[in-house]
Amino acid sequence: IVKRKPAVIEGIFQLDMEYCAGSYGYDIGKRSGGQGPEEVWRGLATIAGSWIGGGANQAAMFEVFKPSGELFSATIAVDVIVANIWMAFLLYGAGMSERVDRFFKADSSAVHQLKEKIENYQLSISKIPTLTDIMVILAFGFGATAIGHFGADLIAPFIGDNFPGLAKFSLTSGFFWLIVIATTLGIILSFTKARKLEGA
Repeated sequence: IVKRKPAVIEGIFQLDMEYCAGSYGYDIGKRSGGQGPEEVWRGLATIAGSWIGGGANQAAMFEVFKPSGELFSATIAVDVIVANIWMAFLLYGAGMSERVDRFFKADSSAVHQLKEKIENYQLSISKIPTLTDIMVILAFGFGATAIGHFGADLIAPFIGDNFPGLAKFSLTSGFFWLIVIATTLGIILSFTKARKLEGA
């Protein structure tokens, strides 16, 4: 015990520091996080949406979480600046990917196999679109959107009337259900022959 005393004291000190940092971090975040539409997490949710699925997802997160215009403008600026800096690193690294792999001794064979598989699949479905292809694609697009609107107009008010507590999870938002339904239909179609329309 005597020999281990310094390590024990150091461990207790680290735990105390972590506890204090966590407590003060929460308090500072709560005080500086804003209230209502100014809550910082609402803006960060739109950035997460952008990084996951681009501008369309960012707009969806804006509609669901409704940050203030000022906060949303700031998060757009952060998104653009960080994304462009990261893109510069990616473009620079793309030209020297083999050297980077050798430096880190990384096995990129799985990546090359995946690239070949995707290229072969795209070549197998690629074709010049006909008028019929375009009409079918538009029909699927507008049809999924219509079903999404119809479902959202039923589900959102039902949840709002019967389960108002779920509003904190955005489950009373019609736009939320529109996106969920349309995305679900898209995933379902990807398992049918309709996925071949991607090549048109």
